[in-house]
Amino acid sequence: MSETAPTTTSITSASAPPISYLEAAVKALVECCSVQMSLSLESDWQPYGAGAIDHMHGAAIDLGTAGGAWRMYVFCPDGTAASLARIMFDLPPDEDPEAEDMEDCLCEVVNISAGYLKSLNDELASFELRLPGFLVPEERPNDLGLHTEERARRLCSGEDIELLTTFVWHEES
Repeated sequence: MSETAPTTTSITSASAPPISYLEAAVKALVECCSVQMSLSLESDWQPYGAGAIDHMHGAAIDLGTAGGAWRMYVFCPDGTAASLARIMFDLPPDEDPEAEDMEDCLCEVVNISAGYLKSLNDELASFELRLPGFLVPEERPNDLGLHTEERARRLCSGEDIELLTTFVWHEES
């Protein structure tokens, strides 16, 4: 992740979140996109196989506590990252956003969503919100459980916006 990313971590073997955490993360992401960008997102389930996120943009943020953190990940295809950046930064519809604008946009989306998440879930309210980070492919964990319904959700708005989110426990090393 970028230089503002969370500390080095490892995923535990039992890192699936309680379903209430994942559902709250989905609700927070939907709320963020609604309030910040006037997008109406629907949540559904679609399994993603190994390597599915290799060519997607991604950002993450930690909600930390002693010993580790719940990390919220958001991934999206290039077209979605460009659309979100155009909306967030009020760019013309035919303008191709710079890569840095797409990175900043995704980091802002996870940051705002995590703030909403803390307000939606009493158990997570006391966790420390850390700085978001953009995920470069070589720094992404290999298995985020994107193939299991208990671990990931897809959010869509029509055919042009597609976000994938997951929420995973990381132990600090």
